[in-house]
Amino acid sequence: MADAKQFLRSAERYRSEATKLELGEFTLHVIHTPGHTPGSLSFLVGNHLFTGDTLLAGGIGREMPETDLRQQLISIGGKLAGLPLTTAIYPGHGPVTSLENELRTSPVFQSVRR
Repeated sequence: MADAKQFLRSAERYRSEATKLELGEFTLHVIHTPGHTPGSLSFLVGNHLFTGDTLLAGGIGREMPETDLRQQLISIGGKLAGLPLTTAIYPGHGPVTSLENELRTSPVFQSVRR
């Protein structure tokens, strides 16, 4: 929602972190992961996490003028690192990865290694 007014003139609804959307037999969980932009969101469906530019395989998306790198790392360490290790990560760019692989190899997770 933090980015909505910047990019949208109007919307029927805004989604927040507490939002769960039922999509047939699936539930989409909205996770607010600010940092890349103030309103960055990630989406979890089962054990599939769609992270956009918040988290890429081996790193994070490039910094934008509105990027708050400290907040982005807090979002990753505080909200994403605690998901099950089997969580598949689908970033906005680059290859698919897994939380287990990122925790083990990515410099982004250096401070939160299990």
